[in-house]
Amino acid sequence: MRHPIYVGLALIAAGNALAFASWPALGIVLFGIVPTFAWRARTEERLLGRIFGERYAAYRQRTGMIIPRLP
Repeated sequence: MRHPIYVGLALIAAGNALAFASWPALGIVLFGIVPTFAWRARTEERLLGRIFGERYAAYRQRTGMIIPRLP
């Protein structure tokens, strides 16, 4: 998993919204926070690709972006 911090923060935010039964907060998570994290992760990936080149491309091939790849 290449972006565990974004996944973790989104799960915490969604969990809090559900724990407090706050449907507006869940909407903010789903339609605000998650898309923002996805955009940020893609932006970081482009930058890391430019910095590390083929090594980062190989890392991307064997590592899932959001969901861990099983061997």
